[in-house]
Amino acid sequence: MDTIITKNVNRAVGNNNRLAITNAHLCFDQVETIDDGYFTVTYGKSDPVFVYVPYVRVNIKCKSSILDKMSVLSKYIIVQLKKKIASSVIEFTVGLYNSYKDEINTLIEGGLVNQEYNLTSLGEYYADLIETLKPLEYGKNALLNLFTNKLEIEVNEPFSNVDENEDKLLPDRILFSQTGKYLLRNENYSNSLELILSMIIQDEYPKDLIESLYTTVKIQSYDKLYMKRIIPFVKPNTNGTNLIDLYVCAKKFVIKYESEYLDEMRDCLDDLLRIKNRDEKMLSEYSLEIIDLHQREENFKPIEFIKSNILNIENSKEIVRVEDIPEHAIVCKSANEYKLQIEKIIGLRHVVNVEGCYVRVSMDYSQLLFPEDNNE
Repeated sequence: MDTIITKNVNRAVGNNNRLAITNAHLCFDQVETIDDGYFTVTYGKSDPVFVYVPYVRVNIKCKSSILDKMSVLSKYIIVQLKKKIASSVIEFTVGLYNSYKDEINTLIEGGLVNQEYNLTSLGEYYADLIETLKPLEYGKNALLNLFTNKLEIEVNEPFSNVDENEDKLLPDRILFSQTGKYLLRNENYSNSLELILSMIIQDEYPKDLIESLYTTVKIQSYDKLYMKRIIPFVKPNTNGTNLIDLYVCAKKFVIKYESEYLDEMRDCLDDLLRIKNRDEKMLSEYSLEIIDLHQREENFKPIEFIKSNILNIENSKEIVRVEDIPEHAIVCKSANEYKLQIEKIIGLRHVVNVEGCYVRVSMDYSQLLFPEDNNE
């Protein structure tokens, strides 16, 4: 049952009837200026509301178009010189003097090796990049977020066992071929290069080297994996690039105010209205003021607001009927127990009507929390 908590304040009615009616009108004027601070809704404790994010495992390979043009021998020589191996030793290892001389001269002409057969600063960068990309010959494992279309570093986080019919699944927005064997995108998928650079690039490589890097992405398995994310109690950001549509269970409060001054006259109001309709001149000025106050009360627009313990949706206006919620939509249910506290306005009595409703809101994916981030 709804619990209404009010402050007990004595009714203030002046000795003079006209002054009392004037004050009664001022009470309604005061209601028009109140803000949300007059209404406080406190919900009972409820479990966190969450959604499941779909992923697939991928493998990312990173290469350099500049290094692709270099021979295997040139790469070998650069790496060995980086390791401070003497040129004579490298030449002996290669075994083919003419081939070695040709490669060295090419590297000198390219500014990677100087006349003393030592690496230049550019050659050092090349050697570092060769060594950096070597582990990526077999690729780097990552996760493809099927909702954001972004690749993510695979973290040590357990996946959730989820039924495909679960109603809290974020939608799969990746386009696959009809056979489901490849992505309908360029192989250099989305943020794959950005992700690889964050994982492997430590130094300030020359711009042309960075720009020469490219990636290829291969789906390892088309079996979907799901990770749990928490919906925090925040004001939804509707300006993001990856918006999640939510149907949030909430309470709609409608508060109507009545004048306490009229309580002693309500039994005779109908008679006064009939007399006024018949012949207004038969009523005293005071009776007409009573009728005017009654009409002010009747015409006073009730105050409406929506509260939820899931999201800060106070400004949301898009109320949705249950039957209009789409199938497989993400529906967030809230706690049923709550308390409504209303600051009392002297001279007025509030009548509260509470209805359960669903509100359609959108929030950006970036606002979701990892389960461990929600611990308080």
